[in-house]
Amino acid sequence: MLPPTVPGGIGARFSGASGRRRPRQSVGEESAARPEHLFKSCHTNRISPALTGDGVVGIVPIASEHAHADHSEVDVTSASQGTVQILTDSTSDIPQEDARSAGITIVPAYVFFGEEQFHDGVSIGGAEFYRRLEEKTVVPKTAQPSPQDFADAFSSLVPNGPVLALTVTSKLSGTYNSALLGRDIVLESNPDAVIEVVDTLLVAMGLGQLVLGAARRAQEGMDIEELAAWARDRASRTQMYIAVDTLEYLARGGRIGKAQSFLGGLLSIKPVLEFREGELHPLERVRSRAKAHGVLETHLYGGNAAEDVAFGTTTDHERAAELAERAKSQLQLDDIPVYSIGAAVGTYAGPGCIGVSFVVSGS
Repeated sequence: MLPPTVPGGIGARFSGASGRRRPRQSVGEESAARPEHLFKSCHTNRISPALTGDGVVGIVPIASEHAHADHSEVDVTSASQGTVQILTDSTSDIPQEDARSAGITIVPAYVFFGEEQFHDGVSIGGAEFYRRLEEKTVVPKTAQPSPQDFADAFSSLVPNGPVLALTVTSKLSGTYNSALLGRDIVLESNPDAVIEVVDTLLVAMGLGQLVLGAARRAQEGMDIEELAAWARDRASRTQMYIAVDTLEYLARGGRIGKAQSFLGGLLSIKPVLEFREGELHPLERVRSRAKAHGVLETHLYGGNAAEDVAFGTTTDHERAAELAERAKSQLQLDDIPVYSIGAAVGTYAGPGCIGVSFVVSGS
């Protein structure tokens, strides 16, 4: 997701918070066992006055595009007692099954079509979102989760041990600051809670791969300080390149950043952007989608021992799968996932977007 678009509401930016957790105070001999939690997906509903302030909804798990219409209760698997628990936001686009099996908690962003409010990946999936987007009858807007959303999520996790939150880049979203404020809400009533919040400077498949890797290492027993350091290093070595069909969606949402210089070109131009240091930078302009995808491959195969490769797309899943299969052969990798980019990011990427992320070896 990208920066908030609901003035003064749940998407408002916050400032003055630090990314480091507070020093841990003395902890009692026994830690409370986590009760079995059931979270309900939220139905699509109309905006009420409460939606323009904090504390709109509690945590809900990310749901697949084919979730049942009644949004029945979902059992969230708890982590082993004492294991670092991983939390992220829905711009990671991690599939529901992968998140559940890895014990990852996902806090959803908000998506608005006029007065209709949805939770990204929960009450609106990709197919429905892109159908509405291409109709162009209502321009969608997004907003980050509120501090209370994060506080509710943290409160449900801290009885089991430390929590590491890995958020979308703070340069394009206020989600990181919401997570910091949510952490502070919890620490006011529970100063023994250990919560670390990391601004990954990533989004979509780049963030998703980082979060899944962190969850694996948490299960292997890495402690929270080691895990936060690993995540920061891994994020700093993650490269992302994105080919979009048009800059229209980025421009109208105010998220075009340093790619502004690409505006005003021929309509037939296909921009290729680099996601660097948490924001978009112009890379190349080509005259066809095939050439744009070739630019992605050039950077992927350019050296530095690319690993943890992933593709992502808003609507062109067949083409993204072709690129992934070719990369598997070229790089001799067993598996390369293809992420379905959801509504929060798709609002700005638009239909036809394909991107690739990968990690390069350290210097």
